[in-house]
Amino acid sequence: MANDESELDRIGDLHRKDDNGLCGKTQSIDSTYDRINSLQSREIRAQGAGRAVRMRVWGFASFVFAFAAATFTCAYAGSPSFDCRKALHDDERTICSDPSLASTDLETTQAFDTLRKTNRQQALAIARKFLARRRACGSDTDCIALSQQWALGQFGSKYAAQGTRPNRSTSRQEPSRLALAFQPNERVVSGSDDGILKIGPHREGLTPDGFFYSFYTDGSGHVGEQSDPLMSGWSISCNVDPMDDVRRCNVTSFEAKLFIFFGSSDKPRICLLGHDFPGRTGAIRVDKQSPVETDTSGCVGGDFVTALASGQNVTTRFVKWPYDYPVDHTDSLTGLRSALDLTVFIRKNIDRITF
Repeated sequence: MANDESELDRIGDLHRKDDNGLCGKTQSIDSTYDRINSLQSREIRAQGAGRAVRMRVWGFASFVFAFAAATFTCAYAGSPSFDCRKALHDDERTICSDPSLASTDLETTQAFDTLRKTNRQQALAIARKFLARRRACGSDTDCIALSQQWALGQFGSKYAAQGTRPNRSTSRQEPSRLALAFQPNERVVSGSDDGILKIGPHREGLTPDGFFYSFYTDGSGHVGEQSDPLMSGWSISCNVDPMDDVRRCNVTSFEAKLFIFFGSSDKPRICLLGHDFPGRTGAIRVDKQSPVETDTSGCVGGDFVTALASGQNVTTRFVKWPYDYPVDHTDSLTGLRSALDLTVFIRKNIDRITF
Protein backbone atom coordinates (compact mmCIF):
# COMPACT_ATOMS: atom_id res chain seq x y z
CA MET A 1 0.00 0.00 0.00
CA ALA A 2 1.61 3.25 -1.11
CA ASN A 3 -0.08 5.61 1.34
CA ASP A 4 -3.01 5.99 3.73
CA GLU A 5 -5.27 7.49 1.04
CA SER A 6 -4.92 4.38 -1.12
CA GLU A 7 -5.80 2.28 1.90
CA LEU A 8 -8.94 4.35 2.36
CA ASP A 9 -9.76 3.84 -1.31
CA ARG A 10 -9.40 0.10 -0.83
CA ILE A 11 -11.85 0.16 2.06
CA GLY A 12 -14.22 2.19 -0.07
CA ASP A 13 -14.06 -0.58 -2.65
CA LEU A 14 -15.04 -3.13 0.00
CA HIS A 15 -18.28 -1.25 0.55
CA ARG A 16 -18.87 -0.61 -3.11
CA LYS A 17 -19.94 -4.12 -4.07
CA ASP A 18 -21.27 -7.27 -2.54
CA ASP A 19 -19.89 -10.78 -3.11
CA ASN A 20 -21.39 -10.93 -6.60
CA GLY A 21 -19.90 -7.62 -7.63
CA LEU A 22 -23.34 -6.00 -7.65
CA CYS A 23 -24.59 -3.15 -5.54
CA GLY A 24 -25.89 -4.62 -2.30
CA LYS A 25 -27.48 -3.25 0.81
CA THR A 26 -26.78 0.33 1.82
CA GLN A 27 -23.95 0.87 4.28
CA SER A 28 -24.28 3.40 7.09
CA ILE A 29 -21.83 6.29 7.17
CA ASP A 30 -21.20 5.51 10.80
CA SER A 31 -20.72 1.80 10.23
CA THR A 32 -18.21 2.62 7.51
CA TYR A 33 -16.49 4.96 9.93
CA ASP A 34 -16.28 2.18 12.52
CA ARG A 35 -14.76 -0.15 9.92
CA ILE A 36 -12.13 2.37 8.89
CA ASN A 37 -11.51 3.57 12.42
CA SER A 38 -10.52 0.04 13.43
CA LEU A 39 -7.27 0.76 11.60
CA GLN A 40 -6.38 3.49 14.09
CA SER A 41 -3.90 1.37 15.99
CA ARG A 42 -2.88 -0.92 13.12
CA GLU A 43 0.40 -0.30 11.39
CA ILE A 44 0.27 -0.43 7.61
CA ARG A 45 3.52 -1.60 6.10
CA ALA A 46 4.47 -0.83 2.54
CA GLN A 47 7.52 -1.40 0.42
CA GLY A 48 8.88 1.66 -1.34
CA ALA A 49 12.34 2.52 -2.58
CA GLY A 50 13.67 -0.69 -0.96
CA ARG A 51 12.60 0.14 2.60
CA ALA A 52 9.57 -0.33 4.82
CA VAL A 53 7.32 2.64 5.31
CA ARG A 54 4.99 2.77 8.31
CA MET A 55 1.81 4.78 8.50
CA ARG A 56 -1.26 5.13 10.64
CA VAL A 57 -4.77 5.91 9.47
CA TRP A 58 -6.08 8.34 12.01
CA GLY A 59 -9.71 8.43 13.09
CA PHE A 60 -10.48 11.96 11.97
CA ALA A 61 -9.36 11.33 8.42
CA SER A 62 -11.35 8.10 8.58
CA PHE A 63 -14.44 10.03 9.63
CA VAL A 64 -14.13 12.29 6.59
CA PHE A 65 -13.70 9.34 4.27
CA ALA A 66 -16.76 7.69 5.79
CA PHE A 67 -18.71 10.30 3.88
CA ALA A 68 -16.82 9.37 0.72
CA ALA A 69 -17.52 5.66 1.17
CA ALA A 70 -21.23 6.42 1.36
CA THR A 71 -21.13 7.71 -2.20
CA PHE A 72 -20.62 4.16 -3.46
CA THR A 73 -23.73 2.77 -1.78
CA CYS A 74 -27.11 2.06 -3.30
CA ALA A 75 -30.18 3.84 -1.97
CA TYR A 76 -33.80 2.95 -2.43
CA ALA A 77 -36.28 5.56 -3.62
CA GLY A 78 -37.01 8.04 -0.81
CA SER A 79 -34.12 6.83 1.34
CA PRO A 80 -30.88 8.66 2.20
CA SER A 81 -27.39 7.56 1.21
CA PHE A 82 -26.91 5.52 4.39
CA ASP A 83 -28.60 2.64 6.19
CA CYS A 84 -31.21 4.11 8.53
CA ARG A 85 -31.17 0.94 10.63
CA LYS A 86 -27.68 1.91 11.73
CA ALA A 87 -28.27 5.63 12.27
CA LEU A 88 -26.62 6.62 15.56
CA HIS A 89 -26.92 10.39 15.71
CA ASP A 90 -29.86 12.78 15.92
CA ASP A 91 -29.18 14.36 12.53
CA GLU A 92 -29.09 10.94 10.84
CA ARG A 93 -32.31 9.76 12.51
CA THR A 94 -34.01 13.04 11.55
CA ILE A 95 -32.94 12.62 7.92
CA CYS A 96 -34.31 9.08 7.93
CA SER A 97 -37.69 10.29 9.19
CA ASP A 98 -38.02 13.12 6.68
CA PRO A 99 -38.40 12.17 2.97
CA SER A 100 -37.31 15.61 1.77
CA LEU A 101 -34.15 15.60 3.87
CA ALA A 102 -33.46 12.02 2.81
CA SER A 103 -33.76 12.94 -0.86
CA THR A 104 -31.47 15.93 -0.44
CA ASP A 105 -28.99 13.78 1.47
CA LEU A 106 -28.74 11.51 -1.56
CA GLU A 107 -28.25 14.52 -3.86
CA THR A 108 -25.56 15.88 -1.54
CA THR A 109 -23.72 12.57 -1.61
CA GLN A 110 -23.90 12.42 -5.39
CA ALA A 111 -22.62 16.01 -5.64
CA PHE A 112 -19.73 15.10 -3.36
CA ASP A 113 -18.86 12.10 -5.53
CA THR A 114 -18.89 14.25 -8.68
CA LEU A 115 -16.48 16.79 -7.21
CA ARG A 116 -14.30 14.10 -5.67
CA LYS A 117 -13.55 12.66 -9.11
CA THR A 118 -11.88 15.92 -10.17
CA ASN A 119 -10.68 17.42 -6.88
CA ARG A 120 -10.41 14.94 -4.03
CA GLN A 121 -8.85 17.30 -1.47
CA GLN A 122 -11.42 20.04 -2.01
CA ALA A 123 -14.28 17.55 -1.78
CA LEU A 124 -12.95 16.10 1.47
CA ALA A 125 -12.42 19.54 2.98
CA ILE A 126 -16.01 20.56 2.19
CA ALA A 127 -17.33 17.22 3.45
CA ARG A 128 -15.47 17.58 6.74
CA LYS A 129 -17.00 20.97 7.42
CA PHE A 130 -20.44 19.90 6.19
CA LEU A 131 -20.62 16.83 8.43
CA ALA A 132 -19.54 18.85 11.46
CA ARG A 133 -22.17 21.52 10.78
CA ARG A 134 -24.90 18.94 10.14
CA ARG A 135 -24.03 17.00 13.28
CA ALA A 136 -24.30 20.22 15.31
CA CYS A 137 -27.90 20.62 14.07
CA GLY A 138 -29.12 17.64 16.08
CA SER A 139 -32.76 17.02 15.21
CA ASP A 140 -33.45 20.55 13.89
CA THR A 141 -34.84 19.91 10.41
CA ASP A 142 -34.44 23.51 9.24
CA CYS A 143 -30.84 23.57 10.37
CA ILE A 144 -30.10 20.27 8.60
CA ALA A 145 -31.73 21.59 5.42
CA LEU A 146 -29.57 24.72 5.53
CA SER A 147 -26.40 22.68 5.95
CA GLN A 148 -27.43 20.49 3.01
CA GLN A 149 -28.10 23.51 0.81
CA TRP A 150 -24.73 24.96 1.76
CA ALA A 151 -23.01 21.68 0.89
CA LEU A 152 -24.79 21.45 -2.47
CA GLY A 153 -23.58 24.94 -3.30
CA GLN A 154 -20.02 24.18 -2.24
CA PHE A 155 -19.94 20.91 -4.18
CA GLY A 156 -21.23 22.74 -7.25
CA SER A 157 -24.48 20.79 -7.51
CA LYS A 158 -26.97 21.65 -10.24
CA TYR A 159 -29.72 21.65 -7.60
CA ALA A 160 -28.10 24.48 -5.68
CA ALA A 161 -27.26 26.39 -8.85
CA GLN A 162 -30.82 26.22 -10.15
CA GLY A 163 -32.39 26.88 -6.78
CA THR A 164 -34.78 23.97 -7.22
CA ARG A 165 -34.83 22.77 -3.64
CA PRO A 166 -38.11 23.51 -1.81
CA ASN A 167 -38.34 25.51 1.41
CA ARG A 168 -37.99 23.22 4.40
CA SER A 169 -40.80 24.40 6.63
CA THR A 170 -44.14 26.19 6.58
CA SER A 171 -42.49 28.64 8.98
CA ARG A 172 -40.23 29.71 6.14
CA GLN A 173 -41.09 32.36 3.60
CA GLU A 174 -39.37 33.71 0.54
CA PRO A 175 -36.75 36.34 1.44
CA SER A 176 -37.85 39.95 1.17
CA ARG A 177 -36.59 42.34 -1.49
CA LEU A 178 -33.70 43.25 0.81
CA ALA A 179 -30.48 41.87 -0.66
CA LEU A 180 -29.43 38.60 0.90
CA ALA A 181 -26.53 38.76 3.32
CA PHE A 182 -24.97 35.54 2.05
CA GLN A 183 -26.57 34.05 -1.05
CA PRO A 184 -27.89 31.54 -2.00
CA ASN A 185 -28.99 29.62 1.10
CA GLU A 186 -30.56 32.31 3.28
CA ARG A 187 -34.10 31.83 4.58
CA VAL A 188 -36.64 33.89 6.50
CA VAL A 189 -37.89 32.18 9.66
CA SER A 190 -40.98 33.21 11.61
CA GLY A 191 -40.65 33.70 15.35
CA SER A 192 -41.25 31.12 18.05
CA ASP A 193 -42.25 31.18 21.69
CA ASP A 194 -42.03 28.04 23.85
CA GLY A 195 -43.07 29.85 27.01
CA ILE A 196 -39.49 30.16 28.18
CA LEU A 197 -37.61 31.75 25.31
CA LYS A 198 -39.16 34.03 22.72
CA ILE A 199 -37.37 34.31 19.38
CA GLY A 200 -38.52 36.93 16.91
CA PRO A 201 -38.64 36.65 13.11
CA HIS A 202 -35.18 36.44 11.64
CA ARG A 203 -33.13 35.43 8.65
CA GLU A 204 -30.61 32.63 8.86
CA GLY A 205 -28.27 30.63 6.70
CA LEU A 206 -24.72 29.44 6.29
CA THR A 207 -21.86 31.74 5.31
CA PRO A 208 -19.70 30.83 2.30
CA ASP A 209 -17.14 29.36 4.70
CA GLY A 210 -19.72 27.24 6.49
CA PHE A 211 -20.68 29.12 9.67
CA PHE A 212 -24.24 29.46 10.90
CA TYR A 213 -25.55 33.02 10.99
CA SER A 214 -28.76 34.81 11.86
CA PHE A 215 -29.91 38.40 12.17
CA TYR A 216 -33.04 40.19 13.38
CA THR A 217 -35.03 43.34 12.67
CA ASP A 218 -33.63 45.03 15.79
CA GLY A 219 -30.11 44.97 14.32
CA SER A 220 -28.81 42.05 16.34
CA GLY A 221 -27.16 38.97 14.87
CA HIS A 222 -24.93 36.00 15.50
CA VAL A 223 -22.24 33.98 13.69
CA GLY A 224 -20.93 30.71 15.05
CA GLU A 225 -20.24 27.02 14.58
CA GLN A 226 -23.69 26.21 16.00
CA SER A 227 -27.03 27.55 14.87
CA ASP A 228 -28.19 28.47 18.39
CA PRO A 229 -27.40 32.19 18.95
CA LEU A 230 -27.14 31.51 22.69
CA MET A 231 -24.11 29.31 22.11
CA SER A 232 -20.53 30.46 21.62
CA GLY A 233 -19.60 32.58 18.64
CA TRP A 234 -19.69 36.25 17.64
CA SER A 235 -22.64 38.37 18.78
CA ILE A 236 -23.58 41.44 16.75
CA SER A 237 -25.58 44.47 17.85
CA CYS A 238 -26.32 47.51 15.67
CA ASN A 239 -28.46 50.61 16.09
CA VAL A 240 -28.99 54.08 14.70
CA ASP A 241 -28.27 56.75 17.30
CA PRO A 242 -31.45 58.88 17.67
CA MET A 243 -29.39 62.02 18.42
CA ASP A 244 -26.91 62.06 15.55
CA ASP A 245 -28.16 59.28 13.21
CA VAL A 246 -24.77 57.54 13.33
CA ARG A 247 -24.96 53.81 12.69
CA ARG A 248 -23.13 52.10 15.52
CA CYS A 249 -22.35 48.38 15.75
CA ASN A 250 -20.37 46.11 18.00
CA VAL A 251 -19.12 42.56 17.52
CA THR A 252 -18.44 40.64 20.72
CA SER A 253 -16.89 37.30 21.63
CA PHE A 254 -16.83 36.43 25.32
CA GLU A 255 -14.66 33.43 24.49
CA ALA A 256 -12.00 35.51 22.71
CA LYS A 257 -12.35 38.40 25.20
CA LEU A 258 -12.80 40.91 22.35
CA PHE A 259 -15.20 43.79 21.72
CA ILE A 260 -15.07 45.38 18.24
CA PHE A 261 -16.86 48.73 17.95
CA PHE A 262 -17.93 50.53 14.77
CA GLY A 263 -18.86 54.20 15.28
CA SER A 264 -18.84 57.06 12.82
CA SER A 265 -15.76 55.61 11.11
CA ASP A 266 -15.63 52.48 8.98
CA LYS A 267 -12.50 51.49 10.89
CA PRO A 268 -13.50 49.96 14.22
CA ARG A 269 -11.85 50.05 17.61
CA ILE A 270 -10.85 46.69 19.07
CA CYS A 271 -11.07 46.49 22.84
CA LEU A 272 -10.34 43.90 25.53
CA LEU A 273 -13.24 42.55 27.55
CA GLY A 274 -12.45 42.64 31.26
CA HIS A 275 -9.62 45.19 31.08
CA ASP A 276 -10.67 47.76 33.67
CA PHE A 277 -7.71 48.56 35.94
CA PRO A 278 -7.09 52.35 35.74
CA GLY A 279 -3.89 53.45 34.06
CA ARG A 280 -2.83 50.00 32.82
CA THR A 281 -2.33 48.98 29.21
CA GLY A 282 -3.12 45.57 27.74
CA ALA A 283 -1.96 43.67 24.67
CA ILE A 284 -3.39 41.68 21.76
CA ARG A 285 -1.44 39.16 19.71
CA VAL A 286 -2.70 37.41 16.56
CA ASP A 287 -1.13 33.99 15.98
CA LYS A 288 2.68 34.40 16.17
CA GLN A 289 2.73 38.03 15.06
CA SER A 290 4.18 40.77 17.25
CA PRO A 291 1.78 41.79 20.03
CA VAL A 292 0.08 45.19 19.83
CA GLU A 293 -0.18 47.26 22.99
CA THR A 294 -3.54 48.81 23.83
CA ASP A 295 -4.20 52.18 25.37
CA THR A 296 -5.22 52.43 29.03
CA SER A 297 -8.84 51.79 28.08
CA GLY A 298 -7.79 48.43 26.60
CA CYS A 299 -8.36 49.41 22.95
CA VAL A 300 -6.34 49.62 19.71
CA GLY A 301 -6.97 51.37 16.40
CA GLY A 302 -9.12 50.06 13.59
CA ASP A 303 -6.26 49.13 11.24
CA PHE A 304 -5.63 46.14 13.50
CA VAL A 305 -8.94 44.56 12.45
CA THR A 306 -7.32 43.35 9.22
CA ALA A 307 -4.85 41.23 11.17
CA LEU A 308 -7.64 39.86 13.36
CA ALA A 309 -9.83 38.91 10.41
CA SER A 310 -7.03 36.96 8.75
CA GLY A 311 -5.80 35.23 11.91
CA GLN A 312 -6.50 31.83 13.41
CA ASN A 313 -6.03 32.51 17.14
CA VAL A 314 -5.76 35.53 19.40
CA THR A 315 -3.98 35.96 22.74
CA THR A 316 -5.12 38.80 24.96
CA ARG A 317 -3.50 40.31 28.05
CA PHE A 318 -5.70 42.40 30.32
CA VAL A 319 -5.59 43.78 33.85
CA LYS A 320 -8.75 43.45 35.91
CA TRP A 321 -9.67 45.56 38.92
CA PRO A 322 -8.77 45.27 41.78
CA TYR A 323 -5.96 42.83 40.96
CA ASP A 324 -3.01 44.70 39.56
CA TYR A 325 -1.46 41.91 37.51
CA PRO A 326 -1.87 40.80 33.86
CA VAL A 327 -4.14 37.92 32.85
CA ASP A 328 -3.43 36.10 29.57
CA HIS A 329 -6.05 34.29 27.52
CA THR A 330 -5.89 32.50 24.13
CA ASP A 331 -8.87 31.57 21.98
CA SER A 332 -9.90 31.00 18.37
CA LEU A 333 -10.81 33.70 15.85
CA THR A 334 -12.96 31.20 13.96
CA GLY A 335 -15.88 32.89 12.23
CA LEU A 336 -14.72 36.47 12.81
CA ARG A 337 -14.34 37.31 9.13
CA SER A 338 -17.94 36.20 8.47
CA ALA A 339 -19.13 38.10 11.56
CA LEU A 340 -17.50 41.29 10.26
CA ASP A 341 -19.10 40.77 6.85
CA LEU A 342 -22.52 40.35 8.45
CA THR A 343 -21.94 43.41 10.63
CA VAL A 344 -21.18 45.53 7.56
CA PHE A 345 -24.38 44.26 5.95
CA ILE A 346 -26.56 44.99 9.01
CA ARG A 347 -24.98 48.39 9.54
CA LYS A 348 -25.71 49.38 5.96
CA ASN A 349 -29.29 48.10 5.94
CA ILE A 350 -30.44 48.47 9.55
CA ASP A 351 -33.08 51.08 8.74
CA ARG A 352 -34.79 48.81 6.18
CA ILE A 353 -34.50 45.29 7.58
CA THR A 354 -38.04 43.89 7.59
CA PHE A 355 -39.39 40.36 7.29
